[in-house]
Amino acid sequence: MSALRGIVDVADEYGTSVLALRRTGVGWKAYLTLNILPESTFPRSANVTGQASAPNVIHLMSDFQCPYCQDLWTGDLAGWRKQPGQYRVVYHQFPLDFHKNAFAAAEASECAAAQGQFWPYSDRLFERFNQWTRLETVRATEKFALYAKEGGLNVAAFKTCMGKHTTQAEIKRQLASKETAFVSGTPTVYLNGIRLLERSAEEQQAVLAVTRAVPSAGTVIEGRLRAFR
Repeated sequence: MSALRGIVDVADEYGTSVLALRRTGVGWKAYLTLNILPESTFPRSANVTGQASAPNVIHLMSDFQCPYCQDLWTGDLAGWRKQPGQYRVVYHQFPLDFHKNAFAAAEASECAAAQGQFWPYSDRLFERFNQWTRLETVRATEKFALYAKEGGLNVAAFKTCMGKHTTQAEIKRQLASKETAFVSGTPTVYLNGIRLLERSAEEQQAVLAVTRAVPSAGTVIEGRLRAFR
């Protein structure tokens, strides 16, 4: 009976496409399309850079102890950050359980964010990646305080924030959205609501072409999907 009413669901584990299916009087009607996630899908985050009026929005789910995240930070992300009029970047905390210092690093970045220094502090975490990732968490936390001092932060306030785990609830709240945002690993990147699988220049150009078309792809797709519901 549900097939008669119409089924609309994601078609793959990455959430990159949607399959719509409905039985008609003469057979089956099917539609496969890109899955463009609305802004409401992503967890709220205060760690944003770029102009509010930028036409393109990047959502980045990342882990500070992930080497692939480090590559992204110094590669594509650095390029997006240099174009604040074109790209608004939103960072989401997704520390992975098997990275022993990742959660503490996320806390450190949020404690720096409390002093308005999320982005420069995060730059330092990735720059010093080889210094703290192999240490025991207690020693790594000492490094985080040192980086706060080097960055001109109020070290006493930083240490209090870390010691009381002030930002722990915020990080867990962001982690709770991993299923709706189809996060199975890091980094996970969305450009204008479409997940980037390769982050190649060709893929990014294709996504920009689709999402900035007039009328918008989201409007066209939603109109088509209504016929299957």
